Parts: sequence; structure tokens; C-alpha cells
Amino acid sequence: MNLLLGFLMKNIKFIFIFMFIHIFIVSIFVSCDQPTERRRIVSIGDYSKDSNGTGTGTGMSGTSGTSNNSNNSNNSNTSTINSGGTSGTPSTTTNISTNSGSLNLPAEFAHCNMNPPKYNNNASLVGEYNVCLSNESNSTKILFQVKSSIIDYPLCMFPINGNSMSSVMIGDAKCIPAPIEADKIYTVQLAINRPNFTNSVMSGIIFIKNAPYDGEVTAYNYNGTTTTYPEAYRDCMLFYTATGNNLACVRFKNKGKYFTYFFGY
Repeated sequence: MNLLLGFLMKNIKFIFIFMFIHIFIVSIFVSCDQPTERRRIVSIGDYSKDSNGTGTGTGMSGTSGTSNNSNNSNNSNTSTINSGGTSGTPSTTTNISTNSGSLNLPAEFAHCNMNPPKYNNNASLVGEYNVCLSNESNSTKILFQVKSSIIDYPLCMFPINGNSMSSVMIGDAKCIPAPIEADKIYTVQLAINRPNFTNSVMSGIIFIKNAPYDGEVTAYNYNGTTTTYPEAYRDCMLFYTATGNNLACVRFKNKGKYFTYFFGY
């Protein structure tokens, strides 16, 4: 016994060091087993949250903006997409003859160089095209025209507010059904009707190919077989406003199935 006590007394310093190292190593392994991240799962119901926050654009001619109205409890996921054929289908102007070559535009479009057509814009999605906004005060009515026919898909358009760096969706989509005839002048009546953005000014339009979204889902549509590009844009904007997360808009932007046009005011 005396020999044991003597050994312990002589080596007590080393024993304490060993015990300290052992406790330190055990604490490391225990801490590594604990969860270090809590992930917020955003449910479909979260899109009902309104926001008047601002953010930075993503290069998709922007995906952010500022609400001009105060918050309320309105469901922001009320945007509709008219795919053509029934309610909300844009019609051609009835008093324009694209064959005669004579200029017979309504007074609100007398400033438009569209008959005979003079194309001033070009986008890879549609080729050469024209857009002209009515000169009536606060109007959201436009004329649209393409140089080459589009036969394989409808073309949808959302009113937006912003500029080439940052913009936000402010209303429902309207779609011109296929085929979209070359040189034909289409009248499209857009509306600024997105909740919390009804006081916004339509400073531009985003044009989107109405086609399946490559089998991908959105924050509000989990069925990839039914999702379209216009729906993906709408949902990414709603999700960004509700959560501040712009990854869905970045994914939409990278598909490249859209172009934007801004009016010169």
C-alpha cells in the first residue's frame, strides 16, 4: 500500500494531465454529435405573408422591388395566367389592316411605327419585334408585333416596375396564343393588380415563353409535369417577396426563356 501511495504521489502531475486530456477528447466527440444547423421549411401557406421590403436584383433584369402599399392580410398568390383561348385572351385590333400598308391606328397609338412595320427591337426568344404603349394617362394597354411568326408556343407577358437592374412583378400575365402571326398587330390590355403593388407604375414588361418548365417544380407547384415558365416566374416573385430567398428567380433566369422591355420614361 505504501508503495502504491508513493507511486501516486510521485506521478500525480502526470495523472492530472492524462485526466484533462481524456475529458477534452470526450467533449469534442460529444459536441460533434449535436445538430449545428436548423433549417426553416417554408410551407405553401407562407406565401400569404405580405412584405414591403426591398432587395437586390439577380441579373434577370432584376427580381426585386418595393411595395407601394402598406402590408395587409391579402393572399399574394392570386396572379393568374391566361394561356389563351378563353378568358383574358388578348385579341387583335379590329381597325388595323396589316395588308393594306395604310396607317390606321387609334389615336392613343398614333405615335407607333407599326404599319407598315419598322422593327426597332430584337430578342433571341422571338427575333425582331415591336412594343408600343398607349399614350393615354396611366394606360397599361400595348401593341405587340413580331417580324417572324411564332408557331410552337404562346407568349406571355407580365407588367413590371423597375429598370434593367432590378424589377418586380406588379400584375397578372396575359398570353397571346400560338400561332403569333408575322407583322400582325396584337392589342394586349395588361393590369396592375398584384396585392400591395396596385399603386405601382408599369415601367416595363417581361415576355416569357409559355412552355413546360423542364419538369421542375416551384415553391407553390410540386407537380413538375404541369409547371410552365410563366408560372415559375410568378412563383419565384411571390416566394422572394414572402421569404427574401431569390434562388428560384436565379434558376428561372438561368433558363433564358424570357426577355424584358422597358418604356422610355
